[in-house]
Amino acid sequence: MPYARGEGACLYFEDSGQGPPLVFAHEFAADGRAWEEQVRSLSVKYRCIIFNARGYPPSDVPHEAGLYSQEIAADDIRAVLDAAAVTSAYVVGLSMGATAALEFGLRHPRRTAGLIVAGAGSGSGAIDHAAFVQGVLHRAERVRELGMAAVTESIEGARNRTQLKRKSPAAWQRFLAHLSQHNPLGAAMTLENVQAKRPVLGQMQPRLVHLQVPTLLMAGDEDEDVLEAQFLLKRWLPNCGLRLLPRAGHAVNLEEPEEFNAAIDRFITEVEAGTWGFEPSVR
Repeated sequence: MPYARGEGACLYFEDSGQGPPLVFAHEFAADGRAWEEQVRSLSVKYRCIIFNARGYPPSDVPHEAGLYSQEIAADDIRAVLDAAAVTSAYVVGLSMGATAALEFGLRHPRRTAGLIVAGAGSGSGAIDHAAFVQGVLHRAERVRELGMAAVTESIEGARNRTQLKRKSPAAWQRFLAHLSQHNPLGAAMTLENVQAKRPVLGQMQPRLVHLQVPTLLMAGDEDEDVLEAQFLLKRWLPNCGLRLLPRAGHAVNLEEPEEFNAAIDRFITEVEAGTWGFEPSVR
């Protein structure tokens, strides 16, 4: 199995297809398997690279808190590209992976052909951030006590998850089965040191307004926790477009794979053709 060497951890990845490279960064409640629909469709035209974040076997599960952070998550994307001998790639991220994708674009713009940022920004509101952090830390405590059943229980009742269950019961059951297989220590470490400590989008604004990388924002219009963040990002990022998927929740790639994949394909096609419509602006 191929592995990339990150800071204090090796990262499992898979590489398939040919063409412009895409690397996929998953959300907290998923792993690389969540991108199966994307790889199946897009690998016909693109080189698709999926990986498991640190803390998600078969990637390593470091025991030290200092080996988990938003910055390290972004540099792990770079490590995967290095291992795959890719100079520059389109980075697709969902939720936790979307924030890592943004951070990667900020830290490594020359290695970023474009960003597809889906469902980013939960807990970024000025009012609800403290409550978000408290909830994340409480979930981490429950994971340490009860294992992954604690996460599965909270996910099953989340209002931005019911859409997948309604649209595709089979995909919902696969999602829960994969979630139940995650490593509890890795999940707790990720919650405590990535989710709870990552900067809110407002803190990233001074950097985001200078990010010239072509960016496609996507979110479900029923994913209320991130809707406000999408409009903030649309306002701040000088070279981005926003696509809202109707009647969709958080896992937009699983709920609406055809629309999600088509949006990625169209975005990359326009960027590669130079028709994405970028006009530099002074901010």
